[in-house]
Amino acid sequence: MSVKVPTKTKVKKAAGKAAGKGVPVAQTCEKGFCYELEVSLNNDMMGIIRYGKSGWEMDLVNDQKLVDAIGAEIVKYFGEEPE
Repeated sequence: MSVKVPTKTKVKKAAGKAAGKGVPVAQTCEKGFCYELEVSLNNDMMGIIRYGKSGWEMDLVNDQKLVDAIGAEIVKYFGEEPE
């Protein structure tokens, strides 16, 4: 599976706008939702974003607002958060 999730998230940075994509980790997809995606932003790999009990997390990104914004775009793509 190589479905790409558009993450047209605007982020306040020196660079201005940021655009990225997320590629689902196939083993983490069930019932129409993928719990982990490989994320790149402005063509730079940012790591894997994971959805868990406490929301979206990324080990390599310290800016939780950015992680939450990317997660919100992923939820929009899939239609709703899992139960």
